[in-house]
This record gives sequence, structure tokens and C-alpha cells, in this order.
Amino acid sequence: MVALDWVSISATEDREVVQVAGEINPKDSTPKETRDLGVAELAAARNIPNKQFTMQQLLAYLHAHDFPTLSERTLIRRMGEWRDQNILVWYDSAKTLNSFDPHDKYHPGAGNEEEIVAAAVTQAGGIVEFMTKMVKNESITVQTKVPGATKTEDVLVNFTILKEWWKHPSVRRKLSTILRDANKGSHEWIPCQLIMDVIERAADLGTYQEGVKWVYLQHHLRSDTSWVIFKPTVSTQQHIELHGHPGAIYKDMGPGIDREPQTEGSPQFHVDCCKAFSQQQTVNTCINQIEGVFEKWVWDGKPLNRIVDNSLYAQAKGGDPIYKWQSKLETNQQQHYRDMRSGRDGFEKVRARVHAI
Repeated sequence: MVALDWVSISATEDREVVQVAGEINPKDSTPKETRDLGVAELAAARNIPNKQFTMQQLLAYLHAHDFPTLSERTLIRRMGEWRDQNILVWYDSAKTLNSFDPHDKYHPGAGNEEEIVAAAVTQAGGIVEFMTKMVKNESITVQTKVPGATKTEDVLVNFTILKEWWKHPSVRRKLSTILRDANKGSHEWIPCQLIMDVIERAADLGTYQEGVKWVYLQHHLRSDTSWVIFKPTVSTQQHIELHGHPGAIYKDMGPGIDREPQTEGSPQFHVDCCKAFSQQQTVNTCINQIEGVFEKWVWDGKPLNRIVDNSLYAQAKGGDPIYKWQSKLETNQQQHYRDMRSGRDGFEKVRARVHAI
């Protein structure tokens, strides 16, 4: 067995091959001896188990055998000379993936993770398809230009990588925006910031059992934001104050000033929505709990016993103040309340569709 002085990886049509090179000739920097090993042969020769490797595990093995002074930086650089990225991927003859865990500073996508994730969503065919692949820990290959590099690289995105990248606010914002924009102008009853929680729950079949139904539930259980008007409060003896989800109620702030969304209570409303998900273990009980939040917060459209404050509007721009068409708003809200419960995208219909998956 030659002393391990250099490691590279080269691609063949059907698998990748690890090249083990002997001592380097100082005159021309060529290896004195090289040998190409298939991964199965390499594993047998060095007793390397066929499993996923981290860089630390590989380095520890090399330190204990042929190359005790090899540094992590040197090993990364030498692998990088092969394809300018820091991921070591091995396949055995049965195409079983054994991989260096591509996280943090080793990953070529470090610094542009949100762009890679957005590209992965597009490549998967949409946010639901992307989340489903993450639940199944399937990998999506994305071509990206590494910051500072001159060419594009193939980067894998899977459950393990996404879980690590979820720590980055930019990734959380990007995925939340993508989920929200999949049906613009709607309120997600399982808020979009819970995307990773939903994926993890769907992947944990031992505890939650219903798999990708959780993904479909988060995506489909929505209501038009303009319908999510909170139960009215009395502002004065003469007037009623209305608030709601962003996009439902606006207040006139005077000439030349944009109307201000009236969202008092919205933060706690969204906390309650999050709790409705986190505190339940089945799709059915989760929907029941969300319906409880709906009943607690949302105005059912019953006629108001006072006039709505004359500065309130149902649109960000244009339209008449609500007090001029208050009775119509009450009638509309009664219908919207029924639709949120039993309409085409209401709790009852979504429950049936999700259970049918």
C-alpha cells in the first residue's frame, strides 16, 4: 500500500473513482506512483465502511493511517484542485451515496444559499414539490456560481443541507416569501415561518405518521387576507374600531399620506396559529385547533351596533370609507366567514382533500 500523499476524485460514466497517489516527486511535482481505486475496492483495502462521511471522520482516518500530518485545509485544497469545490462524494458499485457532509464553510454555496434554495424550488416544480422532496430527503442538483469563482458548480440541496441553511435568516425569508407568493393575498393558517417545522414533522413518520399530508395542509389551508377581519372593538361610544390581518383594514392618515394597515392583535393571532400547529400531532386535530383560532379571532359579520370609525377603509387606495357601505360589509363578511369554514378552500374541504392524499 502506497503512502497517501494526495487525494483526488475523477468522474467516469457510471461512477466516481478515488485516485490515491504516492509520494510526490519534488522535481516535477508528479506522483511517483498512482493507483485508481473503485470505491468498493478502496473500502475493502482500507476498511472504510460504506456510509456517509464527514470531513472530520475522513481526516481522522487518514491521520491514523498513512498521512498523520495532513491538515484539513490541505485536504480541502487538494480536493478543490479537482473541481474547485469542497465536497467529496463517493459512490459504491451499487450507486449507494456516501458523502462528505456539505455544510457551512465547506459548501461552495456559502454566501448565496437563498439563491440556491430558490433555484431548487424552481427546479423541483414549485414549493410543494420542493418540500415533498425534502421530506423524502431526495437531493436536487442546482448549478450556481460560487462567490469569488469564475465558473458554475453543481450543488446538492436536500433535507440535511436545508436544515442547516434554515439557520440563515436570508434562507428563511426567501422560502417564506416563495410559499406566501404561491397564493398571493392569502393568509396561511399554518404560518409560512413554520416551513422547516412542517418538513421535519412530515419526515418523522414514527411520531406523526401522516407524511406529506402536512406539506399539503400548510400550502392549501389559506384564506383571503381581506376576509380575516378581527372581532370589532369599541373605540368610542359612537364608533366601532376594526382591525385584521395585513391587507384587510386601513386607516386614512390624511392628505398625501399612505393609509395605514390596522393590524392590532395580528402578532398574537399569528402566535395562536403557530400554537395550533405545534401543539397537535395529527392533521385532523390540527385543523380542529386552527378552527378554534378562527372562531376566537375572526368577525362573523353579524351587524354592528355602532357606526364604523369614519377613517377606516377596506382598500389601501381608493374606495369609499367603510361607514358609507357598512351594511354591505356586514353581509359580505357573513359570506366570507361561511366560505372560510366550508367554502371551496375552507377548513372542511381542505380537510377532505388532505385526507384523500
